[in-house]
Amino acid sequence: MLTHFTPSEWTQKLIEELLVQPYADVDFRSTYQVKNLASPASGEALRKGSRDVSMAEVETYITQRAQVTLTIAEIKALYTTAIEIVAAPGAGNYLQFLGCIIEYDYAAVYTIGSATDLQVKYTDKNGTALSVTRAVTGIWDQTGDIVYLLQPLSATALVPVANAKLVMSLAGADPTGTGSPMHVSTLYRVIASQLV
Repeated sequence: MLTHFTPSEWTQKLIEELLVQPYADVDFRSTYQVKNLASPASGEALRKGSRDVSMAEVETYITQRAQVTLTIAEIKALYTTAIEIVAAPGAGNYLQFLGCIIEYDYAAVYTIGSATDLQVKYTDKNGTALSVTRAVTGIWDQTGDIVYLLQPLSATALVPVANAKLVMSLAGADPTGTGSPMHVSTLYRVIASQLV
């Protein structure tokens, strides 16, 4: 049975379909941008104005995930050099940090020394903080795998930085010892600037 929607009903239905499984993999070939869509005529593909909707436009309006593994060598230099966890989005775009899952893949402990807290920031270790902090004591000195969540900072006056990557930073000092790798899965959105 063919179901017909008015433009507003059709847009709402599309939004509901996009939100059914927000963290599932999305088939971009059949999923389209919600903003400013023209209602499709019978038998036509979804279009924005007089052109097809691009993949870049789709990605702008959905939650995305980036996965990286921080090696032992990178963690042992993390205070000195913050590690990129999400690439810069390109000119005219901002990254919105939504949180990340960190999995400590135990092989051996670190000597923590003066190392204190992990935190997600824009650009580098001196950039704007985007997440709450998480103490490395109780993680890097444990003899087993550990999974934890770094949530976004709830700052009301947080100013986004255009075309800036997201990095994992460490306060205090670099750890030493044998150590273990750490897997980071970051959820984020790319938001296009409306300033011309």
